[in-house]
Amino acid sequence: MRFETDDPPRRSIADGLRRLAVRTGVAVDYLRRAFIVERLLVRLLDESPDRWVRFDDWRLEYRHDGLASTPDDVEEVLGDAQAAVDAALRRAAAYRGLEPVQLTVRVLTRWPEVVDGPALTYTVEADGDLGEVDLLVGFAYPRSDEIEWRPGLDVLDALAGPPPRLPTRTRLAQLTACLGAYTGRTSRFPDPEDLLAIARYAPQLTCTAEQLRRALGRVWPWDATSAWPLAVPGPPPWWADAYRRGALELGLDPAMAVGHAWAAALFDPILSATVPPGATWDQAAVRWGNPPPRHARAVRVSRPPAEGLAPMDHR
Repeated sequence: MRFETDDPPRRSIADGLRRLAVRTGVAVDYLRRAFIVERLLVRLLDESPDRWVRFDDWRLEYRHDGLASTPDDVEEVLGDAQAAVDAALRRAAAYRGLEPVQLTVRVLTRWPEVVDGPALTYTVEADGDLGEVDLLVGFAYPRSDEIEWRPGLDVLDALAGPPPRLPTRTRLAQLTACLGAYTGRTSRFPDPEDLLAIARYAPQLTCTAEQLRRALGRVWPWDATSAWPLAVPGPPPWWADAYRRGALELGLDPAMAVGHAWAAALFDPILSATVPPGATWDQAAVRWGNPPPRHARAVRVSRPPAEGLAPMDHR
């Protein structure tokens, strides 16, 4: 998307962010950082529309042809992947066309962080008073059925028409990935943001129990050595302050127990195999509803006895 003027007023961007904050309840500072990432992604998609997808507000996924999704051969091709991402970000930042902001990209960490596979961290700085944001670029490019086109932030409507539509991981894929990280089933260290993401995206989910079970199975394969628990474990109490800060920024209930309640309502019936496969997620009632007839088979897998579920210990 390009703009009809080469110098859109800064005040219009600031006003748009404030209006969006009032409408959504999300903090202006959060929206400002998300806006910077969106403008970078728009430029990246202009050059390579089939290589970039948004995982969440601060994380993009890049499709590198030589990088497999398994971590075993990462070291062999990681250098090429880093070079490709570095070059793409430099070209995007160097664009000086009809854009509302000019960007500068700096490397924050040269070595990969482990986030569902290798990832790189950059700082993206916008000119003016928009500031900067730390951006994570990973290589876990999703399958085609895990990508949907969602509208971006409605900030520049008066300047450039509707917000851009951006390729984004589906809510189903985001939620199952967050649960895998939250429960320690991925290589990344669990974080309060995983529970926040579940509380944020669960009200937006539309799916059946069978669809969620299959998506969860791709992120968290069940086998004899890694059985699913029967319920989502509670978060450690020392997460409470970080959770509260993040929830207030997103306009969510700051009580961590509420976030866990969303996770439990969504995932516990799947993990415990007590919901029929055709049941649908009722966002308003926060439960699985509309089950098929009584004779329908529940979603079940054979499993060894589950261990007792205590709050997670991530010390």
